[in-house]
Amino acid sequence: MKPRLISTKLCPYAQRCAIVLAHKNVAHEIEFIDLNNPPAWFQDVSPLKKVPALVVGVHAFFGSSVINEYLDAQYPQPLHPINDLEKAVNRSWIEFGGECLSDIGAMMLSKTEQDATNARAALLNKFDHLEKVVGTGPYFNGSSFSLVDAAYAPSFQRIDYLNALWPGAWDAQRHPKTIAWKDNLLLHPAVVESTIGGLRELFYDFIRRREGYATRFM
Repeated sequence: MKPRLISTKLCPYAQRCAIVLAHKNVAHEIEFIDLNNPPAWFQDVSPLKKVPALVVGVHAFFGSSVINEYLDAQYPQPLHPINDLEKAVNRSWIEFGGECLSDIGAMMLSKTEQDATNARAALLNKFDHLEKVVGTGPYFNGSSFSLVDAAYAPSFQRIDYLNALWPGAWDAQRHPKTIAWKDNLLLHPAVVESTIGGLRELFYDFIRRREGYATRFM
């Protein structure tokens, strides 16, 4: 049965799942919804009223990590390390990636220069930790694309969009390995395939509508 991914066009968490589906060449459907006006069935699929959710036959479950763990177990080409200890380490850095997304959101939505600057500093501090664990690449675990890579690619994409508006979201001298990892990820075919047309414009429009500090650079 063909899985159906429930998403919004801008959601980075749902894009994590779209990347895994693309990488594994899984035949699937994607249904984009409006969280401000969701369909009546959505709460039955996702009681937290969040995306992503995945519908497989009569079953539905939600949360990007849960979905990607299922996809990795269900379809060939495993993206988690086989070793349990290495797998646990990878899961930890996926969790850390969610905290990075929170800082990106704060940079997008902060109303004042001080709040936006604080959010950027928090993100760069997190990249200090990433810089210590990222190797020579091209991916997080070396030559093999992983669920960690799928988790960070949407974040890196959006940081690039922010950096084009407001330079300073990246620090090449401070985080050269992280930036090299980012550059490799954004060229990966599954990441390219997961990127919907007009994503950059949707991202900027979202910032405009929220009237965040970053709008002054538009």
